[in-house]
Amino acid sequence: MPRSMRGRLVVAKHGAAVAGHRGAEEGLAKLRKKYFWMSMRRDVEAWIGACSCQRKKGEKKRKSMAFQQHKIRRPGEKIVFDIFGPLPESLAGNKYVLVMMDVGTREVMLEALQEKSARVVADKLMSRIYLKGMSPRMFQSDLAKEFVAEVLSTLLKRLGAKFKHSSPYHPQTNTHVERFNQTLATHLSLVLEREDQRDWDLHLQEVEYAQLVGAQKALGRMSPLFLKGGWEAMDPQDVGVEAGEEDGEMSVERWLSKLEKGRQLAAQMQQLELGRKMKKEWKINEELQEGEEVWVMFPQVRKGKAPKLAFKMHGPYVLKEWTKGKKSAKLVHLEDPKDEIKAHIDRMFPKRKIPQQLMDSWKPLWKKTEMREESEEKKQNKEKDKVAEAKEKQATNKTRQKQKQGGKKSNKERENRSEQMEEEYELEKIVEHVEYEDGDRDYRVRFAGFGPTEDIWIPEHELLETAAELVSEYQEKQQKEEKEKLKGSKKSANSV
Repeated sequence: MPRSMRGRLVVAKHGAAVAGHRGAEEGLAKLRKKYFWMSMRRDVEAWIGACSCQRKKGEKKRKSMAFQQHKIRRPGEKIVFDIFGPLPESLAGNKYVLVMMDVGTREVMLEALQEKSARVVADKLMSRIYLKGMSPRMFQSDLAKEFVAEVLSTLLKRLGAKFKHSSPYHPQTNTHVERFNQTLATHLSLVLEREDQRDWDLHLQEVEYAQLVGAQKALGRMSPLFLKGGWEAMDPQDVGVEAGEEDGEMSVERWLSKLEKGRQLAAQMQQLELGRKMKKEWKINEELQEGEEVWVMFPQVRKGKAPKLAFKMHGPYVLKEWTKGKKSAKLVHLEDPKDEIKAHIDRMFPKRKIPQQLMDSWKPLWKKTEMREESEEKKQNKEKDKVAEAKEKQATNKTRQKQKQGGKKSNKERENRSEQMEEEYELEKIVEHVEYEDGDRDYRVRFAGFGPTEDIWIPEHELLETAAELVSEYQEKQQKEEKEKLKGSKKSANSV
């Protein structure tokens, strides 16, 4: 493939909504079926490793639990299912996702639910599993009341299936669907368009498709679609360049033999993959060096957002210096030098960059368009920000004048706000301040466990009522920094 086409192919196979931002192995397997260039693995791993989706994938826990192996003889023999949620109520009134997976092919079926009752789950299992031609011998799910209800048990008996609960002490035995739930959260968080996350149910079919056509390492680089019918999917790009077209017609005998061999190989690969994961020891993090850029995990998410869909990795931060024997470090925000934090290595995830060589040689069209749109948006946003900032200052000055007049209502509002702050959130530190002409100050505060996007500005007189010690610590820090600056300026003047 020519260099000018490579970037667009990788973006289409990885970053498109229906591609699902899957891993490098799946992206490579998709490309190798129809395309080739010498540095394909190196280029794909570098590009995907620097993709923005790594910010979400870095949240995954790196711990392994022992689980029981079960030999799968045919597709549809074992179905695992779980309920993902609750999520913010969608515009259609849905709150949960029923996740169903055929362990033999790794095909996933997703259904949005308004409620997680046994009747609703039973209806979805009937329509998506039994009425689609699958005849499972075993269902498996986490121990939960909606799955042990009488209606669902009756349905499973009609299907002739044995209901097997996960161990109450080891819920990770339902490992396939638990692992896919992480993939589901990552995919949805990357395609949501609304700030309030209420459009999540509109993207479930895209997630299903990405899983259906994705070439998975655990299946011997084959896709669930191939294991179902013996054919791989053709994307619009593939059809346009006639990639992957076989010469001549395939006989029925050859097609059946190819499908049977594929299923046998997939079953063997699943057993090997399970054994490998049982013995594997996950590394907490890579060896990071001072000066490197990292994402930092902030576990808290503000009310109204689903934690599973929200981005908890914030930054990027620059690793300033190690403390406590490389177990924690001092970090400074790349775009906001005033934002300095301390974080344990478990909260850090390396931010990789796309090699400049790829950026120069590939030059994908979407990148140019995106940069052009971003520059125009930045200009417009700057103008809007200036107008909004001026209006905000006017409103703030008017509010301060009213408060200084001694209004009883404003005092009550301040008391209620302070009480609410103390009950719901814990203040961690003051990041910076702004001083006005009348001498009043506003402080930008960080809440414990929350990232910089959740910082808020609080007037000094309100902050003194709730966190006077925090204000004094910040002021002492400011005084020390000013003294150090004066010393530095004197030294430079003397040297001159």
